Amino acid sequence: MTGFGAAEGSVSGGRLQIEIRSVNHRHFNLQLKVPAELLPLEAEVRERLRARVARGHVTVAARWTEEPVRAGALRLNLARARELVDAVRELQRTLDLPGDVDVGWIVRQPDVLGAEPTAEPALDAAQVLGILDRAADALQAMRDTEGASLVRELSGHLAALEVELGQVERRAPDRLVAERDRLRQAVATLLDGGRLDESRLARRRGPPARVSRSGDAARDQHHRLQGERCGHHPGRDPDERRAGEVPRASGEPGVTPFLLVLSSPSGAGKTTITKALLAARDDLGFSISATTRPPRSGEVDGVDYHFLTPGEFERRRAAGAFLEWAEYGGQRYGTLVSEVERVLAQGRHVILDIEVQGARQLRERRP
Repeated sequence: MTGFGAAEGSVSGGRLQIEIRSVNHRHFNLQLKVPAELLPLEAEVRERLRARVARGHVTVAARWTEEPVRAGALRLNLARARELVDAVRELQRTLDLPGDVDVGWIVRQPDVLGAEPTAEPALDAAQVLGILDRAADALQAMRDTEGASLVRELSGHLAALEVELGQVERRAPDRLVAERDRLRQAVATLLDGGRLDESRLARRRGPPARVSRSGDAARDQHHRLQGERCGHHPGRDPDERRAGEVPRASGEPGVTPFLLVLSSPSGAGKTTITKALLAARDDLGFSISATTRPPRSGEVDGVDYHFLTPGEFERRRAAGAFLEWAEYGGQRYGTLVSEVERVLAQGRHVILDIEVQGARQLRERRP
């Protein structure tokens, strides 16, 4: 989700401005563009922003609009001043030059009058983090506004789908009648006056009847009334399912769970949609992905990801433990079949937030 927030305040006698920008990204990725004296606060800045922004490429830029007080005590180099005075007087005597040595001229010479060297000013961390929090509040407000706009857009598409579903449901009986008449005509032509067995004709109409039954349409409408849903197509009959597909969830007999697949290139915003759907629907669950990348600060194995070594990931992949997997940024990410089964066992449908490479694998497995 994209967003921007800025804030400014007083820090150690100066004025500090902080700007935060975020764009879509699969993971939380922080980039700091700050003065050197703020770098010791990097860990605290990272943790504060991670608590607010689960995923996204976040850039924090800070600059002094008014520099903090840095000057030390004045230092007079008396030896250097004497050298300058003696040199000027010697020049006057040698060349017979008139005039006196001016004090103002002496103190303007290099290394005569200056300030003691000082360390960087001690910054008040609480003041800096307070400005950061205000900028983060503004960033979150913009992200929330964009998220609400996306929800409205998706709701409009879902409403249009519901209208289309109603039309399909109304046309289903007429389709069965038309199919019956077509078959009767075809068989009558082949028999050329012979006897037509109506019972065999009824059995022949079985598959079209299953495809057109109103139960699928009613169940789809029920899902829409319960909450917003994207990308789900009516489930096939159990006898039409193939070996190797994800097993059924426990729960109401005959209700087929679905995999809601959100796939796009990184940064397209599918993670934001996933979070919105999980917040709106109690019957949706999110499987914990496996990855070969090392854990980041604050991440917990089995909660944020299943962290695997490259060798363990490859062993499981070869054993068929992954429903899909993809490589991104030099690391591997994948959806474990056991994780999908865990969510299904809770009686919930499963959201998969995956890369395009993984979606192709699912398409081959579930055409």
